[in-house]
Amino acid sequence: MAHGMQTSSDQKLKAIWELAGDAMVFLDEDGLLDCNDAALQLLGIDSREHAIGLPLHAFAHRQIRPTRGGSSDQPRHSLLIVCRLR
Repeated sequence: MAHGMQTSSDQKLKAIWELAGDAMVFLDEDGLLDCNDAALQLLGIDSREHAIGLPLHAFAHRQIRPTRGGSSDQPRHSLLIVCRLR
C-alpha cells in the first residue's frame, strides 16, 4: 500500500511541476538541475537539454518573457527557484 501512496504522491507532484503556470527551477552550486516548461518559456530557453547545467548567473542577463496562466490569462512573471546546497 505504501508503494501505491508513493506513486500517487509522485503523480501529483509531477502534475504540479508540469502544469504549473509558475516557472520553477532546481539549482545547486554546479548549475541548473531541472526546470519546468514555464521556466523555459520565461527564461527564453528552447529545451531542458540546453538549460541543464547552466549556472545561475547565466540567467542574469536574459530578457524575461511573460508567461500566461490563471483565469484572467494575464502575463505573469513568477519564478520559483529551489537551491540545493551541500
